[in-house]
Amino acid sequence: MATAGANVHIYELLQDVPLEFHPRIVAPFYAQQQQVTALALELAHKSDLLRTKDRELVDTEKQLILALAGANVRNIRSFLEYLLKQWAKEVTLTEEDMKRKRWAIFKKGLMRRRELVQCLQENVSSWVLPNMTPNQAVGNMAANLEAIMEDASNGIHSFDKSTGFTLLKTPYNGPTVAALACLAKSVKVPCRIIVQVDSSIGDGDNATST
Repeated sequence: MATAGANVHIYELLQDVPLEFHPRIVAPFYAQQQQVTALALELAHKSDLLRTKDRELVDTEKQLILALAGANVRNIRSFLEYLLKQWAKEVTLTEEDMKRKRWAIFKKGLMRRRELVQCLQENVSSWVLPNMTPNQAVGNMAANLEAIMEDASNGIHSFDKSTGFTLLKTPYNGPTVAALACLAKSVKVPCRIIVQVDSSIGDGDNATST
């Protein structure tokens, strides 16, 4: 409707202009109109592509969640066991590595995942001391992941095949929750963090979701 109105308006203006000047006046107007139309079509196409990508991301998330559920992931410990098995397929262990097999797998697996290491550096600063070399920092990350895997108290963090991970953050486990969130992000599985404002785990009145 706006284009039709603009056409009527310009033709009204041209009534008082000699005919030989019409092409010179009309040409720029139509060129601009074509540019606007082309831009509108391009934006519509990009919008369609974004909607398609959003649907694909949702489908991918669902597939990844189902894959973890199919691998018997039920909580954080079983998730770390799953990662350990997957990463073990990617790395070669030396005889020295076998003395600390799980730690070595975690370390070598991390070294293959720069984005995950960066996430841990940014969100779990206590795992990286100022005087550490990059190799030492990754080794310390691996040691902490192994410790999380062995800590029975991490049973409070759950996995559901419909929603992904639910992490319970207390005043005492901030670094652990931050690290687990990085791990969930690295495998592109949804992660919800419930913040416990005091140490009384399980008191629903004191929990908030993020």
